[in-house]
Amino acid sequence: ANNNDLDRLELIFRRLLARSPIASEQEIIFKALNRSREAFKKDPGSATALLSVGEKPINDKLDPVEHAAWTATSLAVMNLDEAVTKQ
Repeated sequence: ANNNDLDRLELIFRRLLARSPIASEQEIIFKALNRSREAFKKDPGSATALLSVGEKPINDKLDPVEHAAWTATSLAVMNLDEAVTKQ
C-alpha cells in the first residue's frame, strides 16, 4: 500500500474506532480495497451507482473508481462489531 492509502486508512480507523489499525487489519483491508478497485475498474457503472446513494452530491473532482473503492472500504470498517453502537 502507498502512503496515501495508509494515511486514509489511519483516518478512517481514528474517526470510526478511535485507534490505529494493526498490521493484520491493514493487510486484510488493503486486499479488499484492491479487489474493490479492480471490480470498479471493470464495471465503472457500479462505482457510479454506489456513489449516487446518499444525500450529498458526488464530488466530480474525485475519480469515481477510487472514490467508490474507498466508500466500500469505509463501509466495511463501519460494519465491524467494534464500530457498531447500540442505543
